[in-house]
Amino acid sequence: MNQLSIQQAIGANAYPGRGILFGKSADGMYAAMAYFITGRSENSRNRIIVEEGQG
Repeated sequence: MNQLSIQQAIGANAYPGRGILFGKSADGMYAAMAYFITGRSENSRNRIIVEEGQG
């Protein structure tokens, strides 16, 4: 598996949609996970992610 920066992975795509990024720190001690969502229209770009309940 190749190591890519976020810019390399999705930077060329004007509309990446949604995705999940996984990575780790340079020393390998820490893991990271991020979820993202993008939108084409103004209303879609104004969406926010809200955590609710146990799910």
